[in-house]
Formats: sequence, structure tokens, C-alpha cells
Amino acid sequence: MKMQTKKEELYKDILEKRQRISEFAEDFIFIIDNNLFVQYCNGHAAKHLGCCQREVIGKPLKDLFPPNSYETLKQNLQMVFESGESSSAENNIAFPDKELLLDSRFTTIKERDVVTGVLVIARAITER
Repeated sequence: MKMQTKKEELYKDILEKRQRISEFAEDFIFIIDNNLFVQYCNGHAAKHLGCCQREVIGKPLKDLFPPNSYETLKQNLQMVFESGESSSAENNIAFPDKELLLDSRFTTIKERDVVTGVLVIARAITER
């Protein structure tokens, strides 16, 4: 019993550390489900969307981005959902405060070998 409790505590600690890392990152971090709804969004991304995190989570991606940017993101995500393979892309994406050139990584989230979501980590490279 004590061994299980210790493992649970360690696991909880790891999850909390991951959360803190995500929140301090100056990258855009999202988890998008196979219906293209936001399951997670870090604070940096929410700030650029002009919202707080709890306003973004649960929303359809199409409600957060202008049509052209949404279509670009949708194509990138659909490619990952259909292929089951991770990918990367550089795209101009419009946010309410500005348009940014993002270098994005799209990584599959799988449950029992089925892609159920995509982790998106994007870095603004506009200034490069």
C-alpha cells in the first residue's frame, strides 16, 4: 500500500512539474482533439488569443482563429490525424494582436494505437 502511495505522489509531482514548464514556456502549446476542439492551451497561447486559458479550453479551433489561419491549422492537424505520424510546418498564423510566422510541431496523442489528439508546440520565428 505504501509503495502505491509513493508512486502516486511521484506521478502527481511529475504532472505538476510538466504543468509549470508548460506555463513558463514562451511557446504556443495546445492539445487539440480529433473534433478540432482545444483540450489544453498554455498561458502564452491564451494571451496571444486575447483570452484566459479557461476561455480557450473546450472551444472549437475555428472560433479562435480567422478563417485563413484556421484552414491552415486544420490541414496540418488533419494530416497528423489521418497519417498517425508526427509532422512539422512553418505557417503564418493570425492572432488578434498580430500575425506570426510559427515553426510548429504536431505530435500524436494515442490511446490503444488510435490517434485521439495532437500536441502542438509552436515557436514564433517571425523575427528570424
